[in-house]
Amino acid sequence: MHEARSLRVVLVSIAVCVFVGIPLGTFLGGLFTSVPSLVLRRDIAGIPVLAYAFITAGPLGTIAGVAGGLVVLAFVRAKYWDPPWPSWALAGATAGALLAGVMPLLLSATGWNGQQGGVLAIFGLFATTGALCGALLGVYGWLEKRGAKRA
Repeated sequence: MHEARSLRVVLVSIAVCVFVGIPLGTFLGGLFTSVPSLVLRRDIAGIPVLAYAFITAGPLGTIAGVAGGLVVLAFVRAKYWDPPWPSWALAGATAGALLAGVMPLLLSATGWNGQQGGVLAIFGLFATTGALCGALLGVYGWLEKRGAKRA
């Protein structure tokens, strides 16, 4: 039973990070570059920008989903930690922002400095997206823990 729940939590976390995080990150990236309609734009060949976002950020979203799933599982399995849902959302947002904020720092350590705005703009984009997805995963973890109590 634990293994099935663990797999479900990790798969839901991956789905949230990929199918919510990538469009949200693309939208926020458009806002940061003053092109709010970036999600709906197409390139010269007619391919949506969102398709490129899924291709390039899919592996990062998958890694973030696995990491987020492990954090949610740690919260769900914690015996003496059962606060109300806003605390779950805040803990998830904090963990998401911290985990997502590490990526631009790792990229800058390899010599990458970004296109426009440099590492700080990418840090803001990643941390904001990570915080919002982490908050969603926090609420999901709260629901998961409540379901585990009933079973």
